Amino acid sequence: MMGFAPGFGYLIPIGAPLLRWDALDRRDRPRAQVPLGSVALAAGMSAVYPEPMPGGWHLIGTTTTRLFDAADLHAPTLLQPDDVVRFLEERR
Repeated sequence: MMGFAPGFGYLIPIGAPLLRWDALDRRDRPRAQVPLGSVALAAGMSAVYPEPMPGGWHLIGTTTTRLFDAADLHAPTLLQPDDVVRFLEERR
């Protein structure tokens, strides 16, 4: 388990000069439901919601990559401590 829920890994940004990550607080009112795969920012970190769940982070995008699968007994989480994650913009 990573973060506050299985598969919810707290990601610390490296080299993001255009955004003051630490200045973006959580939302005053959390959403009742954040969709699976939502990419979010708050309090100097980013994360991908591994399951639909309540949440108070600012949503900036989505991913179809599955980060958590409870049925996978050998490796239920895609992310491991010290992994490097790179988000790329997809233009449609």
